[in-house]
Amino acid sequence: MTSAIENWAQVIGTLLTIDKSNGTVHAQIAVESTEAVDGYPMLIGETKGREIKVLLHAEAQAVVGLLHQRVKLRVKLSGPGRYIAVQAAAV
Repeated sequence: MTSAIENWAQVIGTLLTIDKSNGTVHAQIAVESTEAVDGYPMLIGETKGREIKVLLHAEAQAVVGLLHQRVKLRVKLSGPGRYIAVQAAAV
């Protein structure tokens, strides 16, 4: 059995799309930069320059109205190609 590694990073990028289907909210982000969060490994550094789809927890859904604007999110890698944000704000 594989154990999970608690990991976090600050991601700055442009909010491209919002998908509110199936009772969840996902955002497509064009990643400009990633920064480490003190005390946690950063497992998503390779996302710089790419687009990622991020599940937005309730605390991060404040950015839903910020389409095509720069945002900053606290994101973790939850599985292969799966990202979750728990904080988000305009930059």
